[in-house]
Amino acid sequence: MGQHTWFLKSKDLYFKSEALNEKLDELEEKDLSEFFRVEEEMSKIYAQNSAPYHDLFRTGKRNSDGTYTDDIIFSREECFEWINNPDNHVSFDEDNEWVTKQLNKFWDEYPDGVIYFG
Repeated sequence: MGQHTWFLKSKDLYFKSEALNEKLDELEEKDLSEFFRVEEEMSKIYAQNSAPYHDLFRTGKRNSDGTYTDDIIFSREECFEWINNPDNHVSFDEDNEWVTKQLNKFWDEYPDGVIYFG
């Protein structure tokens, strides 16, 4: 079993969430009320940005230190190149044709979408 694939609607919201996550790291020991405010904002962004797709494929790819891959996919073209690269150790639970249709549907609905792993 590989790492999960997570699908987001917007890379702008993804980058906003990542910036807030960095801010959380800075606030953790300093300002607890601001920490909780930023955490709540992140939760709202995640709920708004979550796409109704999940685990259309999985990967066994790891970083050099053995942790989950940090790769992030930002386009349809990048997605299919990534999937077809044997170095990414991609596996499917469903028929490839079905997965391809679902991925195309995702990119049609969310052309500014994001796929990440974890």
